[in-house]
Parts: sequence; structure tokens; C-alpha cells
Amino acid sequence: MSHHYLLEIGTEELPPAFMETAPQELAAQVEAALAQHALDFERVWTTVTPRRLILRIDGLHDTQNSVEEAVKGPPTRIAFDADGNPTRAAEAFAAKQGVTMNELQREMFAGEECLATTVFKGGRPTRELLAEILPPLVLGLSGPRFMRWGDYDVRFARPIRWIVSLWDDAVSPLAIGPVQADRLSRASRMLGDVALSIPSAAAYEDVLATEGQICVNQDARRERIAALLAESAQAQGGALPEGPEYDALMQTVATLVESPSIVAGSFDEAFLAIPKPVITTVMASHQKYFPIERADGELMARFLAVSNGRPQAADNIRAGNERVLKARLQDARFFYEDDLKRPLEDRLNDLKGVTFQKGMGSLLDKTHRLVELSASLAQDLGYDAASMALVKRAALLSKTDLATSMVFEFTELQGEMGARYAALQGEDPLVSQALSEQYLPRFHGDAVAVSPMGVPLSVADKIDTMTAVFSREKVKMPTGSRDPLGLRRMANGLILTLLYNGHSLDLLACVERAFGLLNRQLPQENAGLTETLNRFDQFLSQRLRGILLDRGYRYDLIDAVADAAPPLQNLPLALARLDRLTHLLKDEPALTALLEPANRISRILGAAYQPQATLDQVNPKAFSCVEESALYEVARQIAADDDARQGDDDALATSLQTLAPAVDRFFEKALVNDPDPTVRANRLTLLSALNRYYLRLAAFSRIVMAQDTPVAAVLAE
Repeated sequence: MSHHYLLEIGTEELPPAFMETAPQELAAQVEAALAQHALDFERVWTTVTPRRLILRIDGLHDTQNSVEEAVKGPPTRIAFDADGNPTRAAEAFAAKQGVTMNELQREMFAGEECLATTVFKGGRPTRELLAEILPPLVLGLSGPRFMRWGDYDVRFARPIRWIVSLWDDAVSPLAIGPVQADRLSRASRMLGDVALSIPSAAAYEDVLATEGQICVNQDARRERIAALLAESAQAQGGALPEGPEYDALMQTVATLVESPSIVAGSFDEAFLAIPKPVITTVMASHQKYFPIERADGELMARFLAVSNGRPQAADNIRAGNERVLKARLQDARFFYEDDLKRPLEDRLNDLKGVTFQKGMGSLLDKTHRLVELSASLAQDLGYDAASMALVKRAALLSKTDLATSMVFEFTELQGEMGARYAALQGEDPLVSQALSEQYLPRFHGDAVAVSPMGVPLSVADKIDTMTAVFSREKVKMPTGSRDPLGLRRMANGLILTLLYNGHSLDLLACVERAFGLLNRQLPQENAGLTETLNRFDQFLSQRLRGILLDRGYRYDLIDAVADAAPPLQNLPLALARLDRLTHLLKDEPALTALLEPANRISRILGAAYQPQATLDQVNPKAFSCVEESALYEVARQIAADDDARQGDDDALATSLQTLAPAVDRFFEKALVNDPDPTVRANRLTLLSALNRYYLRLAAFSRIVMAQDTPVAAVLAE
């Protein structure tokens, strides 16, 4: 018979950061613990509300499974004396295991024969095990600023006030710190401190919904909020705005309320003269309100708030929300009007007193570096003098909005306000657009910089920051979910920007240039160029691999391209090579014609000849067999065709497929490691020259099919 188990940890209001991670973390740890203790189950389900963390386990059995386990005893050389009689060590082992000497077996452990016996472990009651397993898992959940309360030596995100622990319809004994479990939960705060008696694990959600006015399931709560918001927006004559930031806001409010209801509010239409991004930032980021848009996308002077209070108090809640929003919008209007009194360029000196990062100079130092670095990137991209001047202008103004009152108060608007102020102050539209794009992408799924001036500025900004961080002696690399400097987002944004725009910049050369600019300003306390490049290369390569895996590329193909040529020297080219290999997987004969000769050549060369020679270094007069000459002539034709096509890799792949028969005949007739050193060196040079062309496409030895795996088996994956 299978059973349902429910655990509810009731607390004071939990911090949002804990609520975002705790359910998934608890579910993963419980599943692992159940498996470790041989407890069968069908499903582990977790959810969270502001005042409770909930775990439900379905399909549990009364007892854990019995596990057969071999117990190792003393080695037989110690267990028996010279006459074959058991020693005290053997007898003590048998007594400890509760068996006779005749019941012991002889088994091999780590290459040595030992006495052994078989025991059966397990069979303990599941409820008894859950009482032991779950408390440390709950208290071991991660999160910032955990608390102690009262005189208890227990730490948790917030004080634990009650625990519900039910095995079907019976209370299952369990304690966390001073709190003993029973079947009493609590209703929504708006009903007062009302206790709810839960009759069974299966009835838990229904009781809380009907008697406690609480929507327990976070996913269901989010869907309900979305429906209520859409209905309310329509009733106001508008619609909710769309975008990832509003999806994130929907997720946030779903964690902040247990009993959601919607309160509609309004504000003075005069505030609509403030730029739309300012109003939406005040509403969404600071107040957790949802703006309402008209059909043309313009804002209405109305908003929606998700409340956790009593619907009967909606008027009081509305008035409070409107009062707070009015004050925030008044501040924003003052900042906006005051900021416009000074041109952005006049704020450059203000950046002297703003630290970029500790030990990395001021924002003015960074600005000067960006002017030079973005101009050099624009030159690499082939910009003319006029375009380079606009890039430098954008770089010069790029951080000035950080010295404005608006961005000081609403940091989310950096770049956005700079672009708006620049446009109003008569800057070139391309400069304004670059200012708005410099920080893109701001979050997963956001757009990347695409404008002519925005791309070099965005790339330069990210490279400069990462170079500054990686050049420190004690670099703060991201760990786990912590990434205080946003290096992962920055690296992903850099890669995605170059891939989307098809720009083939050598990123390591760019870092070397950025390091030179940084070292000129702050020569002390850096880790050196070599260490900086190594850190950047390792970090960016790791991020690139993750992006490519997320896009569905095979890991071995990614490795094959990366081993052939450093991807960071030309990201679009690396992606094109990866696409070519992926396409070749569908053409078994074509792929085999490349794989087999490439791998035979690579194996015979080894590491010594990996730098690769050229066909000009091959001496035809040293040939001693027809097959050697034939391979050389085919290779020369491939080289000539490649020169004529100006390095077309698709054409090269087709040409190299014709090389396979000549390579096979060469290896059949010619001994590469010939006793004559002149012949041997010449043959290795020929193969090295050919290897150079194969490596233009990939390091084929890294492809799984090249490692004794049939092509058909891989294609069937």
C-alpha cells in the first residue's frame, strides 16, 4: 500500500531570495535522501508561500527496502593459523555478525582474499526515518542572513512557528528545534490567527483554500494572478505590458502573497510627461505595481497592485499605494527636470569621484579607456573616420548619466537616461542609441547591441570590465549562484553580441589591448598579462561552451572545433565550423571520408608535428614510391583550389573528401617512420601540411565517431 506524506513548515514572512531557491533545493535533497535510504516513492513536490514551506511525498511504503550487503572481515592470512584453525580475529568477526564460522564465506576485496558474510540492512519504518532525515535537510537549506530566535540554538530563514507533519490522516512525529509537529496549520493573516486542522495529507490544499483563503501552489497562484491582472487591466480600458521584466515581476509577486487580490489605482496624468521608462521603473522595480498600456503602447495614468490584504480594505490599500506612487513620481519629475539643466559632457569631472571598482580606478579612468578601446574595435571592424568619431563620442558620454540624480536614485535606468538626455541635448541619434545599448543584454533573453556605434561600445565596456577584474591579484570569480560583479551575464552578452552581429574580433587581442590601457593608468597590483589572458580565456570559453550546448550542439563537435582553433579569435567562424560538422553528421560517407584520413594522419604525427608545415617545405625529390608522389599531387591541387577560392571552408571540406583514397594508398605502401631520416622527415612534413587543412575544419579525433563508435549509432541518437 502506498502513502502520502505532508510536511508544512510555518514561519514568519520569508525573504523573497529564500523563497526563490528553497523549494527546488529541498526537493532535490529529499529525493537524494530517499534514494540513499532505500525508500521508494512516486513523486516529491514542494512549494512555498510567504509564511510556509511545503513538502509532499507521494507513493511511500510503510518500510524501507531491505538491502543485501557484503560485510568484509579479516584477511584469510590473518583469520587462520598455520594449521588452518580459525584465529581469535576470525571468531570475533563471526560473533560480531551473529553467524557461525561455517556460515562465513571467502571473498576477494581489493585483490586480497578475506572472510565475509552477507547481511540484510533496512526494513525500518518509513515514518521513523522521515523524522530523522527531514529536519536536518530543512535546516540545511541555503540562504542569506539566517536567524536565531528566543533561546534556541536553531538557525533558519525566519522563526519557525508551527509544523504540520501528516502520514495520510495521522500525525507523523517530527520536531525541528523546539517546535513539535501536529496537524494544525494557520489561515491567512487577514482572517486573524486562525488555526486550521488538517484532516489528511491529501486534503491539505483544499482546507487551506476553502477555510484559510490561501492558494498554496505557487504555479497556480501565478496563473491566478495573471488572470486577475489581465481582467482588471481590460476593465480599466487597457492591457498589461509584455516582456521578460514583467514575467519576472509576475513571478516575484506570486511569491509575496498567499491570498492574491487586485487593487487598481490611478495617478495624475501630468506625470505622463516623465519618460515612460522612468514611470515603469518606479512602478515595477520599486513598488511592484503593473502599468497599464493603451492600444498604441502609451501608458495610462493607472496601475494595478497585487495585494495580500482583505478585499474589504481595498479602498485603504488603494489610497496608500497612490500616495506612495505620487511621492515617487514627484521625485522622478524633479530629478528629470533638474538633470536637463546640465549637458552630459559637463558631468565628466563628476566621474572623478566615483569609484569604478575597488583598486580599478574611477569611472573617469574607465571612460578614458573606453574612448581608446572602442575606437580601436571600430577600426578593427573597418569603420571610417566619421564613424569612429561617433564611437568615441558615445564612449566619452557613456558613463556621464551615472552622475545624474535620476540614475543615482534609479540605477536600473543607466544608459536609458543617458540616451534620452543625449537626444534632448542635440547629440547625434547614433550616439544616443549607443548609450542605450551599452549595457545590453541586461538579463537572459534580452536584446543585444545592434547599432553601428552601440556594438563597439558595448563590446569595449564588457572587455574593459572583465580585463580589470581578471587582472587583479585576488580576483573575485563567480561561485555557485553568487556573481556580485555580473561577470557571467557580461561574458554571455559579449559572446551573443558578436555572434548575432557576425563580427570576427580576436577577443584575446582585445583583452591584451585593454590590459595595456589599464596598466598605463594603474600599473601596480596586477596579476600580469599572461595570467589575465588565461583567466579571460578560461572563463569565456566556459561560457561559450554553455551557450552552444544550450543551443543544442553536441559536446564532442564543440570540442572538435575548439581544439582545432581558439574560438575566441573568431566566434562567427567557430560557429560556422560547428554548423558544418553538425550538417556533416547527416552525410555518413562524406563525414567518414574526412574522419578516417584525418585521424590516421593525426595519430602518426602525434604532438611533435601539430604546429603544421606547408607543402612548400616538402621535397618531391625525396619521394621513394608512387603513392607518395600521388598524395603530394592531390594535396597540391587541393591547396591550389583553396587559394583560388580564398579559403572557402565549405569547398575545402568537399575537396578533402577526395583525398581519402590517396591517403589510404600512401599508408599501405609507404613507411612513414622510414629508417632514412631524410625520407622520414619529408613524409612527416607532407602529412603535417595535410593536417593543416584538416584542422581548418576541426580536430576530428575529438568527434565521438572517431573513437570506435559506428556512425550509424551516433546518427540514431
